[in-house]
Amino acid sequence: MKTNWTFERSIPLLFLLVTIAAYGLLLPLTGFYWDDWPFAWMAKFLGPAEFIPAFAGVRPFLGPIFFVSTSLIPPVPLYWQIFALVIRFIAVLSAWFALGNIWPRHKRQTLIASLLFLVFPGYSQQWVAFTHINQEWIPLIFYLFSFGFTARALRSWSVIARNDANSVMTKQSPAHAFPNTIYALLCLVAGVFPTEYFVSIEPMRFLFMWVIVSEQVNGFGQRVVETLKRW
Repeated sequence: MKTNWTFERSIPLLFLLVTIAAYGLLLPLTGFYWDDWPFAWMAKFLGPAEFIPAFAGVRPFLGPIFFVSTSLIPPVPLYWQIFALVIRFIAVLSAWFALGNIWPRHKRQTLIASLLFLVFPGYSQQWVAFTHINQEWIPLIFYLFSFGFTARALRSWSVIARNDANSVMTKQSPAHAFPNTIYALLCLVAGVFPTEYFVSIEPMRFLFMWVIVSEQVNGFGQRVVETLKRW
């Protein structure tokens, strides 16, 4: 038991090492690419505040993300590539958090899935850091956290409904139900409002909730009804 606990504590370090090995070794040789250039030009010559009106007509909730990030990080390619590395590391932590709360018994599988998420070769735009960190990865982090808090909230509400804190596999209690629900909703807003990219994966929340409901409800029809109600 102690060995498993020690290993779980070391998983973030494993993620960090894999992140550096996969994306960090060539950072000094990278620069700005594609849409990075006009965004970097805006940040340098017009200032971070310009991103607010620039996105107001198309993605009004995306401008504030650019405003905050460009206020903290100057338009220097290496700085943004390092920031992209940090964001990618936080993203895999958020994926691990989400999967671990959905399938708390399957620790090995959720670890493997998180590692695959980290090094998935189908995404090849890590180097377009200025653009995609702001436009995709920061909202995606919030979106993944919303999945994790949804799972926590659902199990917490189930404790209230069953009045049996020993019936669930996580350490959620009735006191956690409302805060986790609020966290899930806030992270959902922060994940889906800045960009439309992740709206299409919202049905996955239904599937994740189905997994949790299936632990507590028998019968296919009843599972569908209960999952739809919670979704």
